[in-house]
Amino acid sequence: MKIKNKNYAFTLIELLVVIVVLGILGVVGTDLFSSVIKGTNKANVIAEVKQNGQLAMDIIERNIRDATAARNPIDPGTGQPILTDLILTTPSGEVTFAFEAECKTCTPPTNGQITMNSIPITSTDTRTGVSIASVSYNISSPPSSSPSSPAVVEVTLTVNQAAQAPTRKDFTADVTLTTTVSLRTY
Repeated sequence: MKIKNKNYAFTLIELLVVIVVLGILGVVGTDLFSSVIKGTNKANVIAEVKQNGQLAMDIIERNIRDATAARNPIDPGTGQPILTDLILTTPSGEVTFAFEAECKTCTPPTNGQITMNSIPITSTDTRTGVSIASVSYNISSPPSSSPSSPAVVEVTLTVNQAAQAPTRKDFTADVTLTTTVSLRTY
Protein backbone atom coordinates (compact mmCIF):
# COMPACT_ATOMS: atom_id res chain seq x y z
CA MET A 1 0.00 0.00 0.00
CA LYS A 2 1.31 3.37 -1.04
CA ILE A 3 0.64 6.51 1.05
CA LYS A 4 0.37 9.70 -0.91
CA ASN A 5 1.53 12.83 0.88
CA LYS A 6 -0.48 15.71 -0.60
CA ASN A 7 0.49 19.07 0.79
CA TYR A 8 -2.17 21.74 0.19
CA ALA A 9 -0.71 24.45 2.41
CA PHE A 10 0.94 27.73 1.39
CA THR A 11 4.54 28.40 2.10
CA LEU A 12 5.61 31.42 4.12
CA ILE A 13 7.19 32.98 1.02
CA GLU A 14 3.93 32.70 -0.94
CA LEU A 15 1.99 34.37 1.88
CA LEU A 16 4.48 37.22 2.12
CA VAL A 17 4.37 37.80 -1.67
CA VAL A 18 0.56 37.99 -1.59
CA ILE A 19 0.62 40.42 1.36
CA VAL A 20 3.16 42.68 -0.38
CA VAL A 21 1.19 42.68 -3.65
CA LEU A 22 -2.06 43.50 -1.81
CA GLY A 23 -0.27 46.27 0.12
CA ILE A 24 1.03 47.83 -3.10
CA LEU A 25 -2.42 47.66 -4.71
CA GLY A 26 -3.95 49.25 -1.60
CA VAL A 27 -1.49 52.15 -1.60
CA VAL A 28 -1.96 52.78 -5.34
CA GLY A 29 -5.75 52.57 -5.03
CA THR A 30 -5.82 54.94 -2.05
CA ASP A 31 -3.56 57.45 -3.82
CA LEU A 32 -5.72 57.32 -6.96
CA PHE A 33 -8.92 57.79 -4.94
CA SER A 34 -7.36 60.69 -3.01
CA SER A 35 -6.28 62.41 -6.25
CA VAL A 36 -9.79 62.11 -7.69
CA ILE A 37 -11.34 63.60 -4.53
CA LYS A 38 -8.82 66.48 -4.46
CA GLY A 39 -9.43 67.22 -8.14
CA THR A 40 -13.18 67.27 -7.58
CA ASN A 41 -12.83 69.59 -4.57
CA LYS A 42 -10.59 71.97 -6.53
CA ALA A 43 -12.98 72.04 -9.50
CA ASN A 44 -15.97 72.73 -7.23
CA VAL A 45 -14.19 75.56 -5.41
CA ILE A 46 -12.99 77.18 -8.65
CA ALA A 47 -16.50 76.94 -10.10
CA GLU A 48 -18.02 78.59 -7.03
CA VAL A 49 -15.44 81.38 -6.93
CA LYS A 50 -15.84 81.98 -10.68
CA GLN A 51 -19.64 82.02 -10.37
CA ASN A 52 -19.58 84.60 -7.55
CA GLY A 53 -17.01 86.72 -9.39
CA GLN A 54 -19.03 86.56 -12.59
CA LEU A 55 -22.15 87.73 -10.75
CA ALA A 56 -20.29 90.82 -9.51
CA MET A 57 -18.84 91.37 -12.99
CA ASP A 58 -22.33 91.15 -14.55
CA ILE A 59 -23.69 93.80 -12.16
CA ILE A 60 -20.77 96.11 -12.94
CA GLU A 61 -21.10 95.54 -16.72
CA ARG A 62 -24.83 96.22 -16.71
CA ASN A 63 -24.31 99.52 -14.89
CA ILE A 64 -21.47 100.58 -17.20
CA ARG A 65 -23.63 99.84 -20.27
CA ASP A 66 -26.35 102.11 -18.86
CA ALA A 67 -23.92 104.92 -18.00
CA THR A 68 -23.33 108.02 -20.07
CA ALA A 69 -20.06 108.94 -18.29
CA ALA A 70 -17.47 107.20 -16.13
CA ARG A 71 -14.63 108.47 -13.98
CA ASN A 72 -12.32 107.35 -11.22
CA PRO A 73 -12.57 109.41 -8.02
CA ILE A 74 -9.56 111.56 -7.15
CA ASP A 75 -7.56 110.86 -3.99
CA PRO A 76 -7.54 114.21 -2.11
CA GLY A 77 -4.12 113.48 -0.57
CA THR A 78 -2.26 112.75 -3.79
CA GLY A 79 -4.50 114.23 -6.48
CA GLN A 80 -4.25 110.92 -8.36
CA PRO A 81 -7.23 108.86 -9.58
CA ILE A 82 -8.27 105.91 -7.42
CA LEU A 83 -8.28 103.08 -9.98
CA THR A 84 -10.03 100.66 -7.61
CA ASP A 85 -13.19 102.80 -7.52
CA LEU A 86 -15.54 103.88 -10.29
CA ILE A 87 -18.23 106.57 -10.48
CA LEU A 88 -20.81 106.20 -13.24
CA THR A 89 -23.28 108.85 -14.40
CA THR A 90 -26.55 107.17 -15.36
CA PRO A 91 -29.95 108.59 -16.32
CA SER A 92 -31.17 107.77 -12.78
CA GLY A 93 -28.17 109.38 -11.00
CA GLU A 94 -24.65 108.47 -9.95
CA VAL A 95 -23.60 104.92 -9.18
CA THR A 96 -20.39 104.40 -7.20
CA PHE A 97 -18.45 101.13 -7.12
CA ALA A 98 -15.89 101.01 -4.32
CA PHE A 99 -13.34 98.35 -3.36
CA GLU A 100 -12.79 97.42 0.28
CA ALA A 101 -9.69 95.27 0.89
CA GLU A 102 -9.75 92.01 2.84
CA CYS A 103 -8.77 92.17 6.51
CA LYS A 104 -7.91 88.79 8.08
CA THR A 105 -6.54 90.41 11.25
CA CYS A 106 -9.66 92.52 11.96
CA THR A 107 -12.20 91.42 14.54
CA PRO A 108 -14.25 90.00 12.95
CA PRO A 109 -12.26 89.25 9.78
CA THR A 110 -13.73 90.66 6.56
CA ASN A 111 -13.65 89.61 2.92
CA GLY A 112 -12.40 91.95 0.25
CA GLN A 113 -15.53 93.22 -1.42
CA ILE A 114 -17.00 95.53 -3.99
CA THR A 115 -19.82 97.80 -2.96
CA MET A 116 -22.34 99.53 -5.17
CA ASN A 117 -23.53 102.73 -3.50
CA SER A 118 -22.21 101.33 -0.18
CA ILE A 119 -24.10 98.01 -0.53
CA PRO A 120 -21.93 94.89 -1.02
CA ILE A 121 -22.44 93.10 -4.33
CA THR A 122 -20.12 90.25 -3.38
CA SER A 123 -20.49 87.68 -0.63
CA THR A 124 -19.64 88.88 2.87
CA ASP A 125 -19.61 85.40 4.50
CA THR A 126 -15.99 84.91 5.62
CA ARG A 127 -16.18 81.09 5.59
CA THR A 128 -18.20 80.16 2.50
CA GLY A 129 -18.20 83.33 0.41
CA VAL A 130 -15.54 84.89 -1.78
CA SER A 131 -13.01 87.64 -1.23
CA ILE A 132 -12.16 90.20 -3.88
CA ALA A 133 -8.35 90.38 -3.95
CA SER A 134 -8.12 93.25 -6.40
CA VAL A 135 -10.14 95.29 -8.84
CA SER A 136 -9.20 97.95 -11.35
CA TYR A 137 -11.19 100.18 -13.67
CA ASN A 138 -9.25 101.56 -16.63
CA ILE A 139 -11.23 104.22 -18.51
CA SER A 140 -10.14 104.91 -22.09
CA SER A 141 -11.39 108.12 -23.67
CA PRO A 142 -12.47 108.03 -27.31
CA PRO A 143 -9.65 108.64 -29.78
CA SER A 144 -9.27 112.21 -31.09
CA SER A 145 -9.93 110.94 -34.61
CA SER A 146 -13.40 109.78 -33.53
CA PRO A 147 -14.57 111.98 -30.63
CA SER A 148 -18.17 110.78 -30.93
CA SER A 149 -17.14 107.21 -30.08
CA PRO A 150 -18.02 106.08 -26.58
CA ALA A 151 -15.48 105.83 -23.80
CA VAL A 152 -14.50 102.27 -22.90
CA VAL A 153 -14.07 100.88 -19.39
CA GLU A 154 -11.85 97.84 -18.84
CA VAL A 155 -12.66 96.00 -15.61
CA THR A 156 -10.25 93.48 -14.08
CA LEU A 157 -11.38 91.55 -11.03
CA THR A 158 -9.42 88.94 -9.03
CA VAL A 159 -11.52 86.69 -6.80
CA ASN A 160 -10.23 84.34 -4.06
CA GLN A 161 -11.64 82.12 -1.36
CA ALA A 162 -13.24 83.83 1.62
CA ALA A 163 -11.00 85.19 4.38
CA GLN A 164 -11.65 82.26 6.75
CA ALA A 165 -12.18 79.51 4.16
CA PRO A 166 -10.32 76.21 4.64
CA THR A 167 -6.70 76.65 3.55
CA ARG A 168 -6.01 73.11 2.33
CA LYS A 169 -4.39 73.04 -1.08
CA ASP A 170 -7.40 71.38 -2.71
CA PHE A 171 -9.73 74.07 -1.33
CA THR A 172 -7.99 77.16 -2.71
CA ALA A 173 -8.91 79.09 -5.81
CA ASP A 174 -7.81 82.30 -7.50
CA VAL A 175 -9.78 83.49 -10.54
CA THR A 176 -9.15 86.64 -12.59
CA LEU A 177 -11.98 88.00 -14.72
CA THR A 178 -11.57 90.78 -17.30
CA THR A 179 -14.08 92.56 -19.50
CA THR A 180 -14.23 95.66 -21.65
CA VAL A 181 -17.49 97.63 -21.85
CA SER A 182 -18.44 100.68 -23.91
CA LEU A 183 -20.45 103.49 -22.36
CA ARG A 184 -23.76 104.53 -23.85
CA THR A 185 -23.47 107.48 -26.24
CA TYR A 186 -27.14 108.23 -26.79
